[in-house]
Amino acid sequence: MSGEPLDLSCYSVRTDLAVEARQQVLDQNEVENQSHLEGVIIHEREENGITITNIEITEKGTEVVGKKPGNYLTIEALGIRNQNTDLQHDVEKYLQKNLAHFLIREGLLKTQAACW
Repeated sequence: MSGEPLDLSCYSVRTDLAVEARQQVLDQNEVENQSHLEGVIIHEREENGITITNIEITEKGTEVVGKKPGNYLTIEALGIRNQNTDLQHDVEKYLQKNLAHFLIREGLLKTQAACW
């Protein structure tokens, strides 16, 4: 490697995030009520610089956003790019907690203590 920055301008951005699929539908259809897409239930909260978004997509929502029915979790923490160690630890905790809740809800884990 020569150490020169890699030019990625010829590539398009592709993501599988339900959050971005929802936003794309909202933008393309100029939806007036940004909080409502039929069959797409969203819960978003921010804690300590971390945005946690839970999206449930129903069968009807599948037709709207093109994602399979199910529960999707997105954890965003832009401060990680600044190598903020405290924020990295907070993100680890939120990921552990949310993953454990998901596994319990899906019947794949009996108690959170069994995981950590």
